[in-house]
Amino acid sequence: MPDLLHTTFVFLCMAVVGMAIGVFFDIFRSMRLAYRPVLLKHKIFDKITTQIGDILFVIMSTAVFLLAVYLLNNGYIASYVVLGTLAGMIIYSFLLNKPVVIIFKYIFSIFYHIFRFIFVTIRKIFSYHKPK
Repeated sequence: MPDLLHTTFVFLCMAVVGMAIGVFFDIFRSMRLAYRPVLLKHKIFDKITTQIGDILFVIMSTAVFLLAVYLLNNGYIASYVVLGTLAGMIIYSFLLNKPVVIIFKYIFSIFYHIFRFIFVTIRKIFSYHKPK
């Protein structure tokens, strides 16, 4: 019976890890959507940032998965670990995906406008004080 309880506990915890990986994915996707108008001006820059974001996502999600497996199941990867992670990702994608993307896209859009305002203001200040 303790093995069944431990297996169930690990399965449910890995489902939460799968949901966290889904949130990581949506963070990267929301950044890409929020900054897409800027990146489309430079197509090669858009491709490079997409590839860098994908690589960062894979590294971070793999690290989170392996750390969770190590902490929860002593590093033993079993079928219930993988199935729990996949179940969490699927549940997240059906229940929380759209609202989370909208929220993160809005947050990144606000950051973009704040930084753009600061950059434009600084550029205007320095353009008025050009030495003659």
